[in-house]
Amino acid sequence: MPDDQTAQDAGLLLRAIGDLHEQQHPNMPLTAGTPVAPDIAAEQSQPEIDPALNSRRYEAALSWLVAEEALAPHPAAWKVTEAVYFMTWRGLELLRGD
Repeated sequence: MPDDQTAQDAGLLLRAIGDLHEQQHPNMPLTAGTPVAPDIAAEQSQPEIDPALNSRRYEAALSWLVAEEALAPHPAAWKVTEAVYFMTWRGLELLRGD
């Protein structure tokens, strides 16, 4: 069972994903099915979840989001250099605080 720190880090990561999407696509809302790159979002966010600085916390937060079905792995992610996921309805709920 994840600890409170992991859940908090997952929240930071989810907000970082939302922030990056808003920066890159200001006129397009983040919706279920939108491809997202959590590693890039984390690198541009808090040092606590930056995979280069704190890979254990980043990986735990990412695993928590996948386990909570907030993010779904992209089936072709192994073919690209970045880890690509899809935002889910559950991810949008968590992002809004539902």
